Amino acid sequence: MSDPEPRCPSCGALVSAEAEWCGQCYEPLPRVREGSPAPAVSTPDVNGRQTAPGSSITERPVPATVQVAGIERTDEGTVWTCPSCQQRNHIDVGTCPVCGTSFARLFQEPEMAPDVQPSTALALSLLLPGLGHWKLGRSGDALARIVLSVWSFGTLLLLSLARAGSGLGSLSSLYLLFVVATLALWLESAIDAHRIASEQRPFVSARMLMWASAGFVVVSAIVATLTALPAARGR
Repeated sequence: MSDPEPRCPSCGALVSAEAEWCGQCYEPLPRVREGSPAPAVSTPDVNGRQTAPGSSITERPVPATVQVAGIERTDEGTVWTCPSCQQRNHIDVGTCPVCGTSFARLFQEPEMAPDVQPSTALALSLLLPGLGHWKLGRSGDALARIVLSVWSFGTLLLLSLARAGSGLGSLSSLYLLFVVATLALWLESAIDAHRIASEQRPFVSARMLMWASAGFVVVSAIVATLTALPAARGR
């Protein structure tokens, strides 16, 4: 009599003898010694009854959505949620196309965040957006906020120096846009740094920050173009 086929003890699906986790329910599989038969498991049928090993087995119907460690089974197929930017990717995609995070990150042990007082994170972010996130170990978010803040504040400074003594004139709309964006970035970074240090979910995720930055670049380019056109026609 041949050895019984190895099955997942959780859902009863067929698994490889070398597999470390089930491809159907994503539960970790117990290690089986080489040469020893895999343990036979009973599997519930479609009515929820247990079927004895060796008899005819009907696999349990899988619910429409099952969330296990960032992996979700839906009617459209199996997807995984990127732990960095929350992008939903098909299970065949090994790397998140938005931020480049690997699928394997889902199975890594979560890193311990630095112990930072919320007031310290808030104060650092008020000094410069991104410093609080850097102190909290979120270097990616920190660099994005530092670059944005330097760019927006630097543009405000250049506009002020360029029009010193003569008023902003046609540049007032562009100046106002950068003032609003700079203040919003400073306030958002301080609030989110305080929330992260307090072990709360931030208001703005890395993905939202990326899209907001891209939108701001596009809007500022449009406003700058509309501002420069009248001056160019007047020459």
